[in-house]
Amino acid sequence: MESNIPDIFEASGVVLRPDNLFMYIIFDNTFQIGVFCTWLAIQTINCTNKLLDWPDNTFNKLNSEFEGIAYNSLTDTYFIAQETIPSNVSPDEYNSNIFEVQIIINVTFSSINLIQSCRINWTFDSTSKGFEGIEFIIHHKRNKNYLLALCEANKFTLQSMSEYPVTSLGNGTLVVLEKHETTYNNSCQWESVGIINLPSDLKFRDYSALSAYRQKTSTYIAVTSQENSQIWIGIIEEIDQSPYFRITSSDKTGVYNLPRTIVNGKSLANELLLYLFEFLDGIHLLRTFHGLNSRFNHLLFIHFRAYRFDFRSISKYEFDIICRNYLPSITDQIISLTISDDDETPNLSEIFLSYNFTLDKFTHLQSLSLYSIQSFDQLNQLIFQCRQLPYLTHLYMIDGYNDDKKNDIQFLINNIWSLAKLNYFYLNYNSSSKIWLNKISIISLSIQKISIEYITCTLRDLSHLFKHTPSLQYLNTTIHFNFEDEQIPIITSSITSLKLTFESSVPVMINLFQMMPNLYSLTLKTMDIYLNGNKWKKILMKYLTKLKKFRLRMYFEFSHHKNVDEQLNKLIDTYKNSFWIEKHQWFIQCDCIPFGTYHHGILYTLPYTFDTFVCYDITKSKYTCPNEKIYWSYNRVKCFQYMKYKMNTNDNSNLLPIQFPNIQHLKIGIPFDDNFWSYIPSLHRLTTLEVILGENYTHYQLQNLFNISPCLYSLRFFFSIDLNISLEQVISPSIRRLNFITKCSSNITHLNTIECNALAHSQLGHQCEVLLIKVENRANILNIIKTMNNLRSLIFQCKDDKWNNKDISSINDELVEWLRMCLPSTYSITRDKNEVLNIRIWISKNEKNTILS
Repeated sequence: MESNIPDIFEASGVVLRPDNLFMYIIFDNTFQIGVFCTWLAIQTINCTNKLLDWPDNTFNKLNSEFEGIAYNSLTDTYFIAQETIPSNVSPDEYNSNIFEVQIIINVTFSSINLIQSCRINWTFDSTSKGFEGIEFIIHHKRNKNYLLALCEANKFTLQSMSEYPVTSLGNGTLVVLEKHETTYNNSCQWESVGIINLPSDLKFRDYSALSAYRQKTSTYIAVTSQENSQIWIGIIEEIDQSPYFRITSSDKTGVYNLPRTIVNGKSLANELLLYLFEFLDGIHLLRTFHGLNSRFNHLLFIHFRAYRFDFRSISKYEFDIICRNYLPSITDQIISLTISDDDETPNLSEIFLSYNFTLDKFTHLQSLSLYSIQSFDQLNQLIFQCRQLPYLTHLYMIDGYNDDKKNDIQFLINNIWSLAKLNYFYLNYNSSSKIWLNKISIISLSIQKISIEYITCTLRDLSHLFKHTPSLQYLNTTIHFNFEDEQIPIITSSITSLKLTFESSVPVMINLFQMMPNLYSLTLKTMDIYLNGNKWKKILMKYLTKLKKFRLRMYFEFSHHKNVDEQLNKLIDTYKNSFWIEKHQWFIQCDCIPFGTYHHGILYTLPYTFDTFVCYDITKSKYTCPNEKIYWSYNRVKCFQYMKYKMNTNDNSNLLPIQFPNIQHLKIGIPFDDNFWSYIPSLHRLTTLEVILGENYTHYQLQNLFNISPCLYSLRFFFSIDLNISLEQVISPSIRRLNFITKCSSNITHLNTIECNALAHSQLGHQCEVLLIKVENRANILNIIKTMNNLRSLIFQCKDDKWNNKDISSINDELVEWLRMCLPSTYSITRDKNEVLNIRIWISKNEKNTILS
């Protein structure tokens, strides 16, 4: 093995894995790939750098000619470009080649799996100047994916580069490549479908690397020059014709100088440092660079004007330091602010206001996010302070509670509609009131996008909204059945894009569509509506004549008086005509799911574009799409529920080759069948796991999930048979949040002293930062805080809590007062105003605070 390691590694390309834990580095003098731990990996998991051998390790000491690596987000694989290999046609000609590989890194095993090797149909006559970098890019309008290949030299052509001198500057190019596969002989090659010219005033002598990065709605592209020691940054946009992309610019694009030598970071240009600062959250920025030297302090407090502070996962100790020492001097330099009162940072908003901050002082604020603000009065106070902000365009109110104060709601909603520059409003509230929209009395000319998915509406509510928001273009909402909606007068709106959860009748849906004659994009989830392809075609052609994008998920019940297979086949046939297949290419799939003696159906368009998916015991599936990989990769799904409880591991006849490569939130019952693994190529993006432990639970399956989830942060139990077994027999280096309190977990008993000690001394307990738990005795809480040194937030219910649940207005809270006597004054201790059995402690630990026993 040692003999296969080169004496020198010539790095030629690098890519950061999506979870930010590893960098993969390729070399042009070996086929081995370097795996290097990032700072995040070193902080969160047991990580070591390593070399991975090529599948055929005899290649390791050969010159690989690797010159570019790119991540394929659709399949969780990587493309690697070989700059030159001999042509199959002539000994005087050369091609480039693209390998597609899967890189597996987990606790027990690491490897490279070679999936495919495809030549690029592009001939040149030199081994020294070829493709120097690649980037994977998706064309969303055409629903296709391409590779961009960077030409190393100026004036790169199909025939030859020798007739064009390298000194002819300003002629950089990107080649747009599309993969073509032949099924009969299982061959493939990449074909050029267009050439993108880089700006002619970009006078690079060579082009050495390529990278693309999507930020909000723009995709930035960066090209470096080794000889010039410069980097150019531009914007790449989709177009409808070849080469399918074009280069544009903005105030952030242009050429930046790179240092030829660096001593302690001092030779980096200020403009480049300020540009790099924009990619870091304000907390990490101050934590990393403040105090290094006077130059960095000057950049941070004088020149940098684009701070983004997200306070959702900060310790109270660090939050107090930032509020005392830093925020007062940079309030006019903050463009994005997130304030949260959730279980990670309980009572943060009140502490924030206690420092005498008012949002009207954040004069350059563009985006404000408010999470789990428990007090409507406090929420109103914060929004009212924003009315004079000249740049505030985005407002997010998430996971809060509505205490049904109707006057407060009207005051709040009108304050929001009074924000002069507000463009986008997102509201996700646990609301028992349906009067939000009809309380608007202010007309907003600036609001163009509204997302209120969890606020149920009627058509009358929407009519009222349209009158007071005449510039509205995008709406995400939910409509429940209302008899009046079938007779409501039609009022047209300016909306071009609608995302709708619909639980009403077809006549109401038609009335809604008549309100939106300019609709271009429709994403629709329906409940208990059954429409075949012919009926949908009539509705869409009659009422939505401008519709180009149609994404549907239709949940219905098959008739139990007819044969289910026949019903399914007839339904699918109605979606196979030219309207669906040829004109629009709207392909569909329908899954048949048994529930007792009934069969339910879920019909949805492909590619699947919704962010949630529930996997049931499916008896049969039918689809109209071509059997291609792009349709079986459900890469938009972030939340996945695996609800298959039948432990039959032999029947795979109903399995489609569907995969979910980008799961972030998983809810699963244990034990589960082995078919689960066929859906999940990896869990490297998983951050939240919710586990339902069944009677036959064993810890092995849970540990297997942990082993392939390097970014797993939160673990939540919905049911527990034996807590000691659950925690003592499993380990995970990344989990920092444990939740044993759920609304459906009444059968999870309060932990006694022995069980609390077992939790605190377990591996998961030792590294836990956020804990939600039930305990028998309040003294257990003091012991938990003493023992679990990394804990920063503790939410608990106590069996000896004497709180009178009927008198929630009482100011005499015996348990809270007892905790305040026992714990340091720097801790924030409050009772949850909505879940009143929960006590919330935001812990402030410096070195060692004194806790009374």
